Amino acid sequence: MSSSFQLDDSRISLRWAKPEDIPLIHSMIKGLADYEQRPHDMIAKPENLHDCLFGESPLAETILAFNQSQPAGFALFQTLYSTFLGKRYIYLEDIFILPEFRGNGIGKHLFTSLARVCLSRGYAGMEWSVLDWNDPAISFYKAIGATKASGHLHYALTGNALRRLSK
Repeated sequence: MSSSFQLDDSRISLRWAKPEDIPLIHSMIKGLADYEQRPHDMIAKPENLHDCLFGESPLAETILAFNQSQPAGFALFQTLYSTFLGKRYIYLEDIFILPEFRGNGIGKHLFTSLARVCLSRGYAGMEWSVLDWNDPAISFYKAIGATKASGHLHYALTGNALRRLSK
């Protein structure tokens, strides 16, 4: 696996994250939590990220984006399995572009690279969720050809509800 991605834009570069990038990734996740109006939910510590991304059994992968060598964004994803398709696919957990770099093609480059990862690994495709109020992201996803998954609702079980159920 190459450490960087071929792009047709000399201003932008993408590469796989390395352990020394944990502080950068952590700070961008904080930026994402602020953007999503959920800073109180951001409790992950750098050591949590290190274990999940670079520990004995990594659970996720991260691609970092740079604009003229300045950190500009990231995409963090995991591989899931579709029982219906009998294949793996990428679940894009988070994608975030720093505000000052939005509109420069970085998001498209990240998605293009994720599509190439899917195809090179023989995956079925990729999925993600988006907040219903995030109109700029929804417009972008439509522009790159993504379609809204129909027939599924996103549910979560955490905190007190998770503890109650476990008893």
